[in-house]
Amino acid sequence: MTHSDKMWDSINLDAMVIAPTIEWAQEMGLTDSWDFPWDRKRKIYFLKVIHQMHCLKNIRRAVKQLMSKEENNVKFAHIEHCLDTLRQDLMCKADDTPMPSLELVNAAGEGQVLKCKNFDKLVAWAKHPDRDACYKRGNDYEPPLHSIDRWKWSIVILISCLSAELQLCTIIAVPVSLPILADFHSTNVLYRTLIVSIWELGEIVSPLFWGPLSELYGRRWVLNMANLLFVVFLAGTALSTNIQMLIAFRFLTGLATACSPIGPGIVKDLFEEECRGRAMSVMSLAGVLGPVIGPIIASYLGERAGWRWVFWLPTIISSVLGVLILIIYREAYKVIILERKAKKLRRETDKPELRSRYERDETLSHKLFSTSIRPLTLLFRSTILLLSTIYLSIVYGYTYITMTTIAPVFQERYRFSEGASGLAFLGLCLGLGFGALLCSFLLDRYTQQAKTRSEVFAPEQRLPLLLPACLLMSSGLFIFGWTVQYRIQFVVPILGTALVGLGLAATSISLQTYIVDSFGIYAVSAISAMMVVRNTTAAFLPLAGPPLFDALGYHWGGTLLGCVVLVLSPLPLFLIKCGERLRARRGLQYGDHAREIENPQCDL
Repeated sequence: MTHSDKMWDSINLDAMVIAPTIEWAQEMGLTDSWDFPWDRKRKIYFLKVIHQMHCLKNIRRAVKQLMSKEENNVKFAHIEHCLDTLRQDLMCKADDTPMPSLELVNAAGEGQVLKCKNFDKLVAWAKHPDRDACYKRGNDYEPPLHSIDRWKWSIVILISCLSAELQLCTIIAVPVSLPILADFHSTNVLYRTLIVSIWELGEIVSPLFWGPLSELYGRRWVLNMANLLFVVFLAGTALSTNIQMLIAFRFLTGLATACSPIGPGIVKDLFEEECRGRAMSVMSLAGVLGPVIGPIIASYLGERAGWRWVFWLPTIISSVLGVLILIIYREAYKVIILERKAKKLRRETDKPELRSRYERDETLSHKLFSTSIRPLTLLFRSTILLLSTIYLSIVYGYTYITMTTIAPVFQERYRFSEGASGLAFLGLCLGLGFGALLCSFLLDRYTQQAKTRSEVFAPEQRLPLLLPACLLMSSGLFIFGWTVQYRIQFVVPILGTALVGLGLAATSISLQTYIVDSFGIYAVSAISAMMVVRNTTAAFLPLAGPPLFDALGYHWGGTLLGCVVLVLSPLPLFLIKCGERLRARRGLQYGDHAREIENPQCDL
């Protein structure tokens, strides 16, 4: 390290943000600025000279990285901002002191009236308690585990397994619905439908309160509470003594599914943008893979151990996973971390005015109300969320039509047994797995390439896979419909379902990652709104499958579904091209850095 490097590194930038009193700012004739979030009698200002030094250090670092051919971690947009700021400052406040030749003297202006100010005194003035805007205390912003990749991936894998197991429970009742009715001496067809569909009703409602509650009280508390209720209600299903009791517990178990909306939020909390795609691929795959492998497991387990063990096995698995998550997972939602930090500081310093930047002066009832309506508010106010939700819901619904058609088609047309018909879902499984693998490599690659080119990260960089996914899914629907209609060798329709699974995985993972990146601290509320519409479509759209195929046949029915998907293909292009403008149009900038103080030293 050179002497020059040491000099640059010694420049103290901690005092860039100050918070003087309103009276002092008015006396100095300063323009009005943001309120100081932790003391309403003070305002936030930036010391221009320290901001200028911050800009110069960034430009110097970028030049040195370029010259040494190191990876450039200074975004070009930031450099442009710094250069433009410096240009404005130099032109608006030009120093007209004549400067002698630097070949004759060591410093500009040496011996003249104009002298350098004492920079250290300026920093000391800014750091005075009456003006200091930073309440950082050591490294207490994040728990130590949050920097360990193995811990992060352990959490992702555990929650993904639990999410897959929860989603598996959605459809495991289908293969054993007849034995359940026989055991309870019932022949009511309505009960057979309710055994499956009542779960979907609970799962439609659940994101509206689990997701917002996790933003109000933290992910850890809400997730563990939901896991406990899920295990209790699932055990109640296995212990049911009549059909009405079983249906009631199925509904309550569906209500207790919190992983679907909260899981993507936990990924967002743990991973930066350039690493988030792979983790989201694992999490999203679990959500769509569970309902696919459910019939395979339930078919064989129901035949050999009875229908009660179809519910006891996921009860045991959920219990184990829930205990592991309770032990390993620590709160990672920064809003809750900072609120707890502020509360601790208020207690330690006896300063009731200290508040996290996210805290608002609201009553508990108002907080609960505003939090509970946030998912639907975002859905109807944000065009990108509404369009993404509609597109994903249609793709998801068509996949469920295919999923509910596979077993009866292969039993009727290919003479598969009830157990063997579950193996026909393997094509869908392979497609989903390959789609998740593809997304895990490509989603982060687009983001990392943008970072290498020093471009500003945009959530729309997650969307290029949507168009090929759309084409693959429509092709899969065509192949499946026409081959089962004419009883082509069973491997070919299974290949068609693999393409449907591939299209679903790429679409679901890309859109959920896009929404998580776009909505920042409110990502879970946005995902919750998406889940409500998606689950509603998955519950009711498959009911149109049998009448559709009865009226048009599998060939023209599949063609109709594939054509609808093709008609929607311009939507991904529209989001890629106009998404950024739509996010900014109505002030819906929910990104991580929206309206936050850009002082890296101040985390409260």
